[in-house]
Amino acid sequence: FLVTVLITPKANAGFFGPDRELLQPDQLNERMSKTPFAFKSSGVQLNIHTKSAAVGSFLVGFIVGSALGSSGGGGTPANAAQMQRQMQAHADIAQQTSANLQKVVAEQVAKGAGAAVAEQARTGPLPLVKQRLESALREIQANMVEAGAKPEYTLNLSQNEWKLDFTAFSSDYALNAVLFLEFRNTQADKIHYQQTCTKIHPKKMLLEEWEKDDHLAIAQAAEDIARDCYREFVTALKLPQSPVAEKAAGETPEPQPAQAIVTAETPATPADSTHAEAPENTQD
Repeated sequence: FLVTVLITPKANAGFFGPDRELLQPDQLNERMSKTPFAFKSSGVQLNIHTKSAAVGSFLVGFIVGSALGSSGGGGTPANAAQMQRQMQAHADIAQQTSANLQKVVAEQVAKGAGAAVAEQARTGPLPLVKQRLESALREIQANMVEAGAKPEYTLNLSQNEWKLDFTAFSSDYALNAVLFLEFRNTQADKIHYQQTCTKIHPKKMLLEEWEKDDHLAIAQAAEDIARDCYREFVTALKLPQSPVAEKAAGETPEPQPAQAIVTAETPATPADSTHAEAPENTQD
């Protein structure tokens, strides 16, 4: 006999995932202006994927696969298992080297000199994009609630990837970032807006060049990517763009001492103000 099961939309949302009821930018802006929502952010921090770690993992899979394949022609599973353990030990060493490089980035934050640069390199474009989106939302008088509240709607900004990765057939490394923005009715489990910003920074350099000067190049690349993703998000949402972001669009800052790196949203310290207030023309 045939049994028909009816699933209500509310039950369907939890069973098959959230419903999608995408809104137009004007509708979304109106919803965010009239309805309280929380603006949250989360994401991964800098991951340095070295070539040695990748090669070690590849060799483990290749040699173990060959050993298992040869076991049918006279080899034994015990030999293959032993070989796997040996190769895994080599791969663990390579991965530990990569982990040590990432630890260096975190340790820079605790130092007085270059702390702001190291922090921006570690956290990537996520905090910068969130700060600028908050400013744009205030322009339309969005009804953002304080942290800790649990309103019906949530605007989520996530950083799904922030990775310095080696490039094939080269000694250079490239910086990759993936940011994801979503507006969701958390109570009804319904999605009203989704957008992904995927960026590969145009600069490709040796690992040592990325890491020198307290990882200054990584921090500057985070600023570039943050500006590009911010522009994509506000354009899609039809939000007003920050004048600072518009002025800086397309400009790549030259390497400077760590004390001169001040974001538009971060108040300048006395040391920073010395650089920020330098005369524009010293020839008079």
